[in-house]
Amino acid sequence: MKLFIKFFVIVFTVNIFSGYAGALDILYPQQKHHKTTSDVTYIMGNVSPSSELVINGEKVKVWKNGAFCKTVLLNQGNNTFKITETDGETVNSKEYTVNRICIPAQTSKTPKQPPKTETFENVQYATITKNGAPVRNSFSDNAERISHLPVNTVVFLDGKYKDWYKISTNEKNPRYWIHKSNVNVMYPMNNHPAAGINSAEFFNDRIFAEFKVLLDFPVMFKTEEKGSDIYLTLFGVKNIPALEKAIASQKTFAGLKIADYQNGNLTLYIPSNEPLWGYQADYEGNVFVFRRKNPPLINKRYPLKNITITIDPGHGGKELGAVGPTRIPEKDINLAISKELKTILEREGAKVIMTREDDSHVDLYARPDIANEYNSMICLSIHSNSIVDKDPYERHGVGTYYYHPQAKELANQIKLQMVKDLKLKDDGLRRASFVLTRPTMPLSVLVEVAYMPNPEEYLMLNNPNFQKRAAKSICEGLKNYLRNIKEE
Repeated sequence: MKLFIKFFVIVFTVNIFSGYAGALDILYPQQKHHKTTSDVTYIMGNVSPSSELVINGEKVKVWKNGAFCKTVLLNQGNNTFKITETDGETVNSKEYTVNRICIPAQTSKTPKQPPKTETFENVQYATITKNGAPVRNSFSDNAERISHLPVNTVVFLDGKYKDWYKISTNEKNPRYWIHKSNVNVMYPMNNHPAAGINSAEFFNDRIFAEFKVLLDFPVMFKTEEKGSDIYLTLFGVKNIPALEKAIASQKTFAGLKIADYQNGNLTLYIPSNEPLWGYQADYEGNVFVFRRKNPPLINKRYPLKNITITIDPGHGGKELGAVGPTRIPEKDINLAISKELKTILEREGAKVIMTREDDSHVDLYARPDIANEYNSMICLSIHSNSIVDKDPYERHGVGTYYYHPQAKELANQIKLQMVKDLKLKDDGLRRASFVLTRPTMPLSVLVEVAYMPNPEEYLMLNNPNFQKRAAKSICEGLKNYLRNIKEE
């Protein structure tokens, strides 16, 4: 989970229904002296189910599993909270301080000056050192991702700001930046050379339609979705007649054409009459390869039949994910729901791949690779949500995440079905750049089933009956999506 709270604690062996870990066990805030800029936070933990709990003189509800979660409003400065558990003649008390830091408002009318960047006298020849290196539209880890480049891709750098290099593309106002950790800067050059296009070939089989372009060296590229159409740009190429000739004679990609060619930057328009099922741009040495997954044949009565789906139970092993009020970690809940989902999908005729089937650690970046290894049509990452310094009784329910437009409707259909079936709050459909939503192939969606800090939803998440219902609802959302795609 993305906004998860990492608790570096021993996870006690607990009954999955009660989950009670001990007397007056505070899990959030994690420290007795907590700092935040928010005007609201919460105190979460567990006590004996028979205890009476009081925070600053106010009685707090204790749920049947011993969980509690109290929303508290914060004044500026230090806020002290005395938490007292009374269980018969036993009294336990703890004291926490939350310091609300107020960020002063901007009072200066002087416009903020743009940061000064260093401009190189000569462009620098550099190569990408890590697969999937992100090119961003500004010099920040939070800036929008423009592209992900394979290792050995050649880029030309014409400036620098702190730990970021600016990529030269011969455009009028280029805004492409890459972090220094992703490039090997080799030597300066007097000009920005272009890579010649030597040949182009087109192929089609049962799974993919693809084309390959042989270049003098691998250049930077980007893709952009517009509906089911894709615009593909290769930066810094020359000698395009071989590609023009190949495009004119091919029948693999109907409507494919050169949309623009200026200053060595070539943009291809790749239309599609079918919804996108995934695509991929990569290099094999100096050969640029573009693959688009062919749509499956969908049987309206049995829409999941023969559809390959990867299920990713979030976290696992040393990665606990969020930890609920009674110390049950998110990783266990995610796996339980995922196993139920696997059983249901297979019963519907789907071919299911799991990124993990037990409490094992799987590298985060290896998970989408597993989906691609098996040519999955869909990848679902299953999670249970959490929040930091917000109101768990206001922010809760079912939410889904996507990154590429091709996956948006799938994420929406799953969310709508889960809200309907599980009677939970609609926490929204959001675009987010996560490792499990960023892949362009397959359709990739992340599902947040419910929220761990909310005691009622936490009880549900640990209930095997609810886990089955959640899995069934995800399956129904998948079927709704597939039925609207194409009938066999």
